[in-house]
Amino acid sequence: PSAETYGVLMRGVIEHPDFRIRSDVLRELWKRFEAGDLVAVREGINTIAPLWIHSPDYHILRHALAKRDGDAQSADIEARFAYCCFQGILATGDGSYERPYQVARVEDEYVLLRHLKIAWTRQSMLERDQRVTDIFERSDGTPLHFQLPKADLVTGKAL
Repeated sequence: PSAETYGVLMRGVIEHPDFRIRSDVLRELWKRFEAGDLVAVREGINTIAPLWIHSPDYHILRHALAKRDGDAQSADIEARFAYCCFQGILATGDGSYERPYQVARVEDEYVLLRHLKIAWTRQSMLERDQRVTDIFERSDGTPLHFQLPKADLVTGKAL
């Protein structure tokens, strides 16, 4: 994974006509998984693939589903895809103001923070160059920046 290859994947997702910067669909599928509604998760996960293929959390859910089904090979593949997505996001920047991590959705920020085990105390938003940057202040006071795509902040549709 590299910034270039991950960037191509992420741009493809953002350019999809149904893309929205905010979406609860993956969170809802996690809730159904935890409730044991695996039929709904299987149906839903395949439906959302074009909009979430870039997301580590999408692949983590597919990993959990395959593991629950006893499909070790598919679980391993999905774990590798999730790892590659994390590496792709990390390759897009360094989290500084000058080189923020590039993400498609706010959800991608939270999953990366959990993956890196980064404790944060405050979140803020900054609009710069007609783009939205989310800033997370770590417990040690240092900021971590994420660049979101240009989007209509009312509809969430990419511009």
